[in-house]
Amino acid sequence: PVPPITPPIQPNFWRSPPAQMPPQQLYPQNNNEGRVKFETALDFLDKVKNQFQNEPQVYRHFLKIMKDFKSQTIDTPGVIKRVSELFKNHPHLIIGFNHFLPEGYKIDASEVMQQHQKRQLLQQKEQEQQQANQASQRKQEPELDHARNYVKKIKVNIKEIFLFIIISVSSSKK
Repeated sequence: PVPPITPPIQPNFWRSPPAQMPPQQLYPQNNNEGRVKFETALDFLDKVKNQFQNEPQVYRHFLKIMKDFKSQTIDTPGVIKRVSELFKNHPHLIIGFNHFLPEGYKIDASEVMQQHQKRQLLQQKEQEQQQANQASQRKQEPELDHARNYVKKIKVNIKEIFLFIIISVSSSKK
């Protein structure tokens, strides 16, 4: 008798990682043969596609990187560099990508997390600086309004003087 075919187990670790789980545990390790299961690769592609559903160009760029690697246009370090840059704000994807790298290659998870935290701090400082600049500009606006009003008055006075001169000159010629 032929054994029944059972559908492959769909891992749920790609869907929404729990916040308290360390990134290294979010993704499965290579199996004993060092080969990646096809289903796992498809799940990772789904994860990337879902992450960038509002930015389909990022997903397409990822597929292009994989195509370039397959056609040997770029080597493994090139793939690592491009994928790390593409996923720079998504460390869980970078760490998950380790699962697909050949033996001997690995993206350092702690470095990725540190870089991500540094980027977040920089973004936070930039936002705070922008808010401070906006607040400062709001305080300066009354001064600018005063300056604008002064320039407008001068323009009006100059126009009036110019018109007076033209009228005076034209009436004196008559």
